[in-house]
Amino acid sequence: MRLTVAIAALALTGCAASPAGLGKDEIDMTLVSPKKPDVVAGCIALSLQGDNPAIRADENHYVVVRKNGFGAPVIRWDIIGTDTGSRLELRSSLPVGSGSDKVKACL
Repeated sequence: MRLTVAIAALALTGCAASPAGLGKDEIDMTLVSPKKPDVVAGCIALSLQGDNPAIRADENHYVVVRKNGFGAPVIRWDIIGTDTGSRLELRSSLPVGSGSDKVKACL
């Protein structure tokens, strides 16, 4: 019984503990900003994580991941450059704690 619980816990943790676990297609929230994506991503990274940098996927796409108290990623913000600034997409494995108030302050 303990082995079954341990295996199930590891399987679930693996899904939520990697940015790929937050790689779902469904977007929980979309915001827009007139600022460039690198500026917005830097502000969000400092607001949500402290000194951990945003991950640069390419020159117009940044990813900021928010971790829980155990270090497992639970929130992912994609900051994508557009012709008029940036589009921000939230993907979350939790219904609360997205940090959207802090993100909105960076817009």
